Amino acid sequence: MGWSVTDGLVVVSGRPDAANVTREGTIRARFVKTPGGLRVDGDDVEAAARGLRLWMHRRALEGAAEAVRVQARGAVLDRAGLEPSGLARVPAVERSDGVVRIRPLREADLEADLAAKDDAQIRWMWTEEEAACWMAMSSEARRAHALEGLRARAEAFGAGPKWCFAADADASYVAYVDVDLANPNAPAGDANIAYSAHPAHRGRGYVARAVRLTLEFLALHTGCQRAHILVDVDNEPSLRVARSVCRVEPVPELEGRLRFTVPTRKTR
Repeated sequence: MGWSVTDGLVVVSGRPDAANVTREGTIRARFVKTPGGLRVDGDDVEAAARGLRLWMHRRALEGAAEAVRVQARGAVLDRAGLEPSGLARVPAVERSDGVVRIRPLREADLEADLAAKDDAQIRWMWTEEEAACWMAMSSEARRAHALEGLRARAEAFGAGPKWCFAADADASYVAYVDVDLANPNAPAGDANIAYSAHPAHRGRGYVARAVRLTLEFLALHTGCQRAHILVDVDNEPSLRVARSVCRVEPVPELEGRLRFTVPTRKTR
């Protein structure tokens, strides 16, 4: 059965035993499964490296956990963050630091999702049109709308270029984080990160932990090397999260926002 997955810059599509990496409508690399692992053919180092991480992501979605021996040029392995030996383990989709765990959203998150939609979330994360539409809904309509949104984000999780996560702590859904590699607020190939803590769990450091885990996800599952966080200058709680995660000073943007940037992969 065919499949495809994208990080907004390249698309990997094909079958379990063979796949093409396409960029701007042109095949830039090919992946072929061999008895010893995976062979990477092609001269476009960046496309092959980004595609390689997406191929690993697809294998993770299929439940694979085995180590894979990748046969590729040294530049491709280095760009993908793999060891020179080419040995790579399929990364887990869910990530945890021992306190917070990020995972795909699911329909069972409905009650927590509804409780999270308070004035603070609406003010900082919603457009005026979205807020007006929500305020005009009945409680039943809001419930149905929220459930539809959860279903849509859960179903869209695998293929990219946007991944939406629930952050759990102490068995509770405490925050939302998404990473988007096709967002107009970030250059092509980079990710935009958005987040929101649920009202009963704010001020405990959960969101910063969740953001760091999404950076791990980006580094292991995509070719993205840099992420952007845009925060309104008056949104002090969100600024604290961004400053906790990012080590460089933000850059002022138009409309009273600050742009923080952070690498997805730690320097080896």
